Amino acid sequence: MVQQQVVERSSGQEAAVLVVWVDMLRFDSEKASRKARDKHFSEDARVWHFWDPKNRVPEALGARFGWKKGDPAWDVYLFYDGEAKWTGKAPASAAYFHQLSRHMDDEGHFFVGEDLAAKVGAAADELLRGGSE
Repeated sequence: MVQQQVVERSSGQEAAVLVVWVDMLRFDSEKASRKARDKHFSEDARVWHFWDPKNRVPEALGARFGWKKGDPAWDVYLFYDGEAKWTGKAPASAAYFHQLSRHMDDEGHFFVGEDLAAKVGAAADELLRGGSE
């Protein structure tokens, strides 16, 4: 699982992993997000989980990526340096990746499967070393 890879790669590092759960698919709910969290994430204190029932984060990210209004960015992996602050609009990220097929033309950001895992892992490694992609 891509998320676990990020947590494992950042083990022992001063890093935070924020997971925002949203209601995008038919069976998504706060209860389902808690169940997935408990099944797939360790008790790592650096991992913070949030439930976004109004899908504000996906809408803000879609706007940040320049996608049309009402085209939310969900199931995305974003990397921020330690100085990033979310104050109103979504801040620019050091790197982001997604697997949303409707945005296959988002060159350098659209990946699936092992390619996605590799890109996300490399970005995590780069940021943890103090750089950005």
